[in-house]
Amino acid sequence: MEEIKAPTTQLDITKVESIQNFTESDISEFFENSLVYIKGSKENASNALKILNVLLNETYEKKLGFDDAILNLCYACYKVLEQPWEKYLRNSTYERNHGDISAFIHNTILDYGRFPNVSMIASETGLSRMTVHKHLKDGFDHKFNELLNGKIQYMIPKALEKLYLIGVENNNSHALKNFIELSGYKKPNNTTEINNYIQINNLKLSKEELEKLPHETILELENIISKAIIKK
Repeated sequence: MEEIKAPTTQLDITKVESIQNFTESDISEFFENSLVYIKGSKENASNALKILNVLLNETYEKKLGFDDAILNLCYACYKVLEQPWEKYLRNSTYERNHGDISAFIHNTILDYGRFPNVSMIASETGLSRMTVHKHLKDGFDHKFNELLNGKIQYMIPKALEKLYLIGVENNNSHALKNFIELSGYKKPNNTTEINNYIQINNLKLSKEELEKLPHETILELENIISKAIIKK
């Protein structure tokens, strides 16, 4: 029977002190070894989580690019421990990563007039290429985007207030028009709603076809029909 070798000290989660000098091969082996250890028991998962929090801070601070592997190990710990913190960690992590990625993209466009590629973003932010790719691929549709969406919803009223202020102070009718539209105000519709179509002898006009007619033609039709109704 083939002997199963224990992981080296460097790749043993119970003994690792730093992942700064890890290679991609090292982090891959470390991940597999750690996953086996974490699934061993709740005690193992609890011990591993303390170590992983330290390693996660290290990969962020030193821009090592191992965040994806370390975070997935953290998620595995929460599942074994049956704790509800996984969703919170995913949301807070997404918020942090989004801030780093969007700031770098913004500054690169300002400085060089072009979008940076995935490798450039990963190198500058210290995030893994996989993390960057996920953010760019999923964008605001990411399922762990709750905190970011919450901030945007919170900021919308302030943005509308600013738009209104610009319109009033600068007598800017365009800004005021945008304010009204973005505030959700809808101009009352005085035209008659046509549910299906209108028919005059063999001529049939659907609602969609009627809406495509020139405005002047619609007014003429209204005028003709109104006169006909009054005569009755």
